Amino acid sequence: MYDYWLGGKDNFAADRAAGDQAIRAFPDIVLSARSNRAFLARAVRFLAGDAGIRQFLDVGTGIPTGTTPMRWPCLPQRDAHRMPDRDRLSRDHRAGPRAG
Repeated sequence: MYDYWLGGKDNFAADRAAGDQAIRAFPDIVLSARSNRAFLARAVRFLAGDAGIRQFLDVGTGIPTGTTPMRWPCLPQRDAHRMPDRDRLSRDHRAGPRAG
């Protein structure tokens, strides 16, 4: 649902239906999700810049709403970013299409 609320493309019909139901119950939920994402962007920029953090661990990411490196090109390429996930659908989605 989070991807749907953020205007992403990686969501399913069930996500959209449940997301719409949540919006009806909590009209500010889309604003909250977008505010949360904006805070995350500010935090990553600070940590990667001013604080000098060079390793990031994204835990429980699920199907991405844009992975951290894609969202924040401010992260130098040398920085380590890992997204462990036990969910096969999430791992396969991040890996992208496979040849053959």
